[in-house]
Amino acid sequence: MRRLGIVGLCLAALFAMAAVLAGTASAAPEFKTCVTASKTGKTYNGHYSGKTCANSTYVESGGQKYELGEFSLAKKRTFKIAGKVGKNYSLNPETGKYVGFTTCKTEKGTGEFTATGATFKVSYADCESEKKSCKTEGPGEKKGVISDEELAGTMVDLPGGRIGIDIHNKAAPGSTLAQYNCEGLKVDAVGGVIGEISGGTTEAVKKNKFVFTANKAGSAEGSLQQWLYPSASVSETEGYIKTYEWFGNMKLAEPTTLFSVIDEGVYTLPSIQTSTSETNGEALKIVG
Repeated sequence: MRRLGIVGLCLAALFAMAAVLAGTASAAPEFKTCVTASKTGKTYNGHYSGKTCANSTYVESGGQKYELGEFSLAKKRTFKIAGKVGKNYSLNPETGKYVGFTTCKTEKGTGEFTATGATFKVSYADCESEKKSCKTEGPGEKKGVISDEELAGTMVDLPGGRIGIDIHNKAAPGSTLAQYNCEGLKVDAVGGVIGEISGGTTEAVKKNKFVFTANKAGSAEGSLQQWLYPSASVSETEGYIKTYEWFGNMKLAEPTTLFSVIDEGVYTLPSIQTSTSETNGEALKIVG
């Protein structure tokens, strides 16, 4: 069987990321909670008139009922994760075509927010690759279900003032994210991915989304992941090394100089993830 190593990104939390790079001089993004402000006599000392601490309710002169509080004041830090139709695939640089699709229909899991990100454990159902059912390696695992290792994510600045979530193996960043077997096609997913956080930057929200997508909206063959590194000021060579190792037969052209040979029969290919993970937990606002 041919063994392929794929440098790439992954299935929503399942296929996670490497360590964070500092790309800008601004403060790193962090979570805050909206709390009832203290009082001086009968007057509140807060700066927000709304209970979500929305930017539109900020009053510079103060005297308002609500104020942003440190993350340590959050009452409930755990959250649930759900999603639908996750897809991961690789790019053959020789042909510019996508190959090696792994798809899962649903996603669920639990996590816990930290001041600057989150930790979580996620599983995926109805997963297949090359029309073969996939399941996590190990005894007692269910057909069609892929479970990841315990993951950790750190918020990062993205170009255009956006905020991303940089996910990796919690215990050993850059190591195995998940191992699964698709009826003889064995996959060892290693590396990481960056997704964009879609909300929570203008007010505290309970529900949010981690969005993973290809560049060019994923519409064109040859496009890569939207966010390859956290800031425009970080060069690609200083960015993330993301690796997949596939064990099995793949329909790829013979290797050329466009392939990075790791060892005999192992080739490096870029990979792309498209999925949306929805979180539901404590109302938090991203500041920084």
